Amino acid sequence: MRVFLTGINGYLGGVLAEHFSHVSEIDSITGIDVVPPKKPLPEKARFVQMDVRSQEVSTAMARHDMVVHTAFVVLWPAKMSVAERDDINLNGTRNMARAAVANRVKRLSIPVAMRPTINSSYAGRQM
Repeated sequence: MRVFLTGINGYLGGVLAEHFSHVSEIDSITGIDVVPPKKPLPEKARFVQMDVRSQEVSTAMARHDMVVHTAFVVLWPAKMSVAERDDINLNGTRNMARAAVANRVKRLSIPVAMRPTINSSYAGRQM
């Protein structure tokens, strides 16, 4: 199985990359993030520097069986605007979901930890 993991340089993404590297059914992990990893990745993992909102995500995701989306803003830094935070969280997630559908990915996992960061101004808008 080939896993596409967003946010590999974050806490959750890093923990999952390490865990997935020990799962015998997983052959490879492609991890994306906007910044390079601070520590070496597991042997099965390779890093691609990319924003989750990028149109190239769909191409990078091709031929993967599972997508785990952990690239979102949870600890909101004051220097980041609400609009930027919501753009990353909402449009990044939308982009991941659309790319997964376009690539006919078998499994898509989006942790619910991003729920508290969604601005109520987006309520009712079509994703």
